[in-house]
Amino acid sequence: MGNWDWSVTLILLFIGGLLLAIDGLFSTMSGWRRLASRFRASETPSGPRIRRQVVKMGSVPEAGVTHMVPSAQGLYLWAGPRYRLFRPPLLIPWTAVSAIGDHRTLWWKRYDLNLADVTTIRISQRAYEVLRQFLPAGRALPPNPALHRTGARDVRSGR
Repeated sequence: MGNWDWSVTLILLFIGGLLLAIDGLFSTMSGWRRLASRFRASETPSGPRIRRQVVKMGSVPEAGVTHMVPSAQGLYLWAGPRYRLFRPPLLIPWTAVSAIGDHRTLWWKRYDLNLADVTTIRISQRAYEVLRQFLPAGRALPPNPALHRTGARDVRSGR
């Protein structure tokens, strides 16, 4: 027990500190910290939980970090357990959320939302269909009946 190699401990501490620094940087770049200064949530509202449907927040690409709960009170956002240190839960009122466009990546359709003129969030089509019913009039994109999707096949274009 007396031969402990401190270099292993130092490497692990360095890697842990680096991961924390990166997470802190990403929480700032994504706009989460600015949103938290205005919209920090104290409790989780009731509503459907939408997990792993946020593709990008601000300029930061995501891979299942942010989750959502749309409710009558607003859009509740929370981060997975590993990322909660710098990303407290948010409850953004619907009056501060608006759809600003859609985006197609390969065969996936994504939607961009403006969050209180602080940042944007890109979400999946499946998530947008749930959120659309909560957006106030004039803040949602008009539905596109010509784009009817069946599985991964776009009926309009035949692909």
